[in-house]
Amino acid sequence: MNELKHWDFATAFSGFEAASLMLGIDPRRLENKESHVSVPLNEIKKCYKNGISHMNFHLNGGFHDDHLDIEKIWPIELISEEMEFLERRSHLYEDESSSVIWINDQEKCDFKNQRFSRSTIVHWLKNMGVPSAYKFNLTMEEKDTNTNTNTNTEAEAEAEAKTVISESAGKWPWGNHQTAVLEHLEAAANEFWVKYQVSKDIKDAPKNDTVVEWLVATYKQSNSMANSIATMLRPQEIRTGPKPRAKK
Repeated sequence: MNELKHWDFATAFSGFEAASLMLGIDPRRLENKESHVSVPLNEIKKCYKNGISHMNFHLNGGFHDDHLDIEKIWPIELISEEMEFLERRSHLYEDESSSVIWINDQEKCDFKNQRFSRSTIVHWLKNMGVPSAYKFNLTMEEKDTNTNTNTNTEAEAEAEAKTVISESAGKWPWGNHQTAVLEHLEAAANEFWVKYQVSKDIKDAPKNDTVVEWLVATYKQSNSMANSIATMLRPQEIRTGPKPRAKK
C-alpha cells in the first residue's frame, strides 16, 4: 500500500475518500465516481444518518425515558468532525443552540460536506468488525503475532500502565511548569483512564459526570472547571452521549 502512504498526512477524510481507501484505492484515481466504492460508501452514509437521527432525537427532547436503549435504536453511528465539535461545545457550555442551527441547515449537515477524523474512522471500523486495506490507525504499533503466547494478565498490564504514567508525572511537553489544575487533570487521568488505556474497551470508558463528581468532591473544583477537565481527558472517538433532560 505504498501508493497510499501520502494519505498518512491527512487528519480527516470525506466519506468518499474513506470508502476508497478502505478498498485500497487512491480516491484521486476515481474522480468522485461513487459507483466504484458503493458498498462501503453506503455503509458510511447509513451510519452517518444514524448519528444525525440520534442527534436530532436528543435535540428534540427524546430522552425522557430512562429505560430507552439507544444502542438498539441506532446500533452503529459515524460522527463527523463538526458533530463532534458541536457535541463538545454543547456539553461544555450547556448550550445546544449551535447544534440546533446546524442540524436544521440541510446544506451544512449534508453528507457530502462532512469530514470524518482518522480516530473516528478507526473506532467505526472496529465497531463494524470490517477490515481496511489502508491503515487508518497510525498511532498503534502492529499487534504481536504471538498474542496467544502472551502471559501478561490484565492486572499486570494495568499495573504496567500505571507505572509508565507514574514515571512520567510532572514531565509536561512545555517543561516543568505546573499548576493546581494540571495536577488535578493528571490525577483524574490516573484515576479514571488507566483501565481504558489498557483494554481499549468502550465499557471501561468512564462517564464525564463521574469524573466531574470526583473532581468536585476530591479537589473542590468548580463544576465548570471539572467539566472542562473531563472533556479534555475524554478521547474524541468516544461520545459523551446525551445528557438526560430534567423531567417535568
